[in-house]
Amino acid sequence: MNVMAEETQGRAYPQFSEKQIRAYFMAEKNRERAIRIIVTIVLISLGVLAVFWLLRLLIGSAPTALIILIGVLTLLLGAGSIAFVIKKIIPPFTDQEYDAWLVGRVRDYLSKALEGIGIEETQDIESILYVHGFILPGMKDANKYRPEDIHFKKCKDGNYRFSINIFTFFHPAEHQLAVFVFDVNAVNHLDYREATKEYFYQDIVGATAEDDHDTVLIHSEEQSYRSQSFALRICDGYSISATFHSQPLDNKQNLPTFDIADSDVAEVTIKRLRKLLRDKKRGPSA
Repeated sequence: MNVMAEETQGRAYPQFSEKQIRAYFMAEKNRERAIRIIVTIVLISLGVLAVFWLLRLLIGSAPTALIILIGVLTLLLGAGSIAFVIKKIIPPFTDQEYDAWLVGRVRDYLSKALEGIGIEETQDIESILYVHGFILPGMKDANKYRPEDIHFKKCKDGNYRFSINIFTFFHPAEHQLAVFVFDVNAVNHLDYREATKEYFYQDIVGATAEDDHDTVLIHSEEQSYRSQSFALRICDGYSISATFHSQPLDNKQNLPTFDIADSDVAEVTIKRLRKLLRDKKRGPSA
């Protein structure tokens, strides 16, 4: 699935605040805690009602109307507290709306970057090569971000969504390859990073998919993972990379495997970049 080819061009995409997106990622994590809070509120409410009813039976002087009033107030307070907690665990928007927000935001960044090198959006944005990567808590590159900004969420469609998304786009020119990198921090909009680089084809060593050992924090515990990343390697040793797949190395139950929904795009991009590099290095006379 190529997210950049979705029907978002020319349409206004949803606008969400940092608070809303953070609530979207925290909803599932807060569910278990919310259930405990609701149970506690219900028990306390029942306990208060039971105490006042018992006092009426023992003392016999408390008016029935007062008991009813206290009971109603207790129930209203309990119901209000439960409604507040439930609101906290219900995501403020759908998974598809989050996707539309992310794609729309990235398209805006890409359009401005393409304009900077004289390319109109309508010419290339639908077919441009790209890789979509993510950051998980505990990964090697996670130290570039605040721990409280790194979240992931398993959604109803079985795919994972991430709060830190790295989009790398490639625009081939005659003699150079232009590379645009956008780091989208969904829960901290001030932490936005972008880079534009140009490389002569002869200086690019290759485009590869590489496996590496990594560590991921799952429920605050370190777990061993094997991550697969795209890498564009340059002759000076520098590389541009993005992780698009990560799976556990241990056979522990319930450890998740992380994939980008459009992870197949990375394989297509690698194949097309390899062909492009071969053709450019071979030259027109080959």
